[in-house]
Amino acid sequence: MSKYASKFLGCSAARKSLLITAIALFASACTSATAEPRAKTLADASPEPSAEMPLPDASGDDILSLLAALYPGWPEGSEGNQIMDIKIGKNEDGAYQATIVQAGLLDDSVAQTKDTLVLAYDGAWRVASFQQLRKCYRTGMFEWTAKPCP
Repeated sequence: MSKYASKFLGCSAARKSLLITAIALFASACTSATAEPRAKTLADASPEPSAEMPLPDASGDDILSLLAALYPGWPEGSEGNQIMDIKIGKNEDGAYQATIVQAGLLDDSVAQTKDTLVLAYDGAWRVASFQQLRKCYRTGMFEWTAKPCP
């Protein structure tokens, strides 16, 4: 038995479920023949340089299902070295928050995007607030900004 299999078998049921869901999400993204666009409100940048974005109309039975619904077309094909880093935890107000940082995007003006979603549960998980920031290649300064990249 491999060291990974023995580590998996020693995990709690909740952790096993989370790992299986994460693997399934990754596998479905890698095997998708046609990439669907991301949810419209997450993909469209606000015309004004503001970090606050319209709330997406998506829900999920659990947080990972909600995130899968918000990012259905990820990765954007097999080109490049696309990375998605997801962190989920409670914020200072006690609400669950997901921070998704994407790098290696196909847009050559954007170095990284950072989506911060505050989540709420009302029988299903939904996005209560949404903020998007980006780091731009062409500005020479790699600071998070709400402005579109030139």
